[in-house]
Amino acid sequence: AVVTTWVRVAPGAAVAEVSTWKAEGSLQLAAASQLQCVKLYTADVFGNLCVSGGALVQARLTAHLKSSRVNELAKKFESPGGQAGLGSQAPVLVVDNLDGSYSASFRAPSAGEWRLGLLCNGAGVPP
Repeated sequence: AVVTTWVRVAPGAAVAEVSTWKAEGSLQLAAASQLQCVKLYTADVFGNLCVSGGALVQARLTAHLKSSRVNELAKKFESPGGQAGLGSQAPVLVVDNLDGSYSASFRAPSAGEWRLGLLCNGAGVPP
């Protein structure tokens, strides 16, 4: 006779390429200094949603276009490297929700074009 048993298989480690994120509201219509939030849902290499936290998740909000208005207003905001204007970064708070998802919140300090980038375990998460 064949003896069987149940085996529980959990999702593997989070992989950026199959993880997804979505905004809470419209990022395209955000106002300067308005709190914006996005939620990252991590998944393993097979696309199984992760059910626990612990991944290294980072986020960056960077001034994007060569706009005199962005550069002028960004001079009031110093990036971590001490450079202002194009390439200036605004702080992004990332919270591990301990269920495989991560919340990122930020406020663009000035009007203009900003680029949001998310990293999971060192690799970029596609928008």
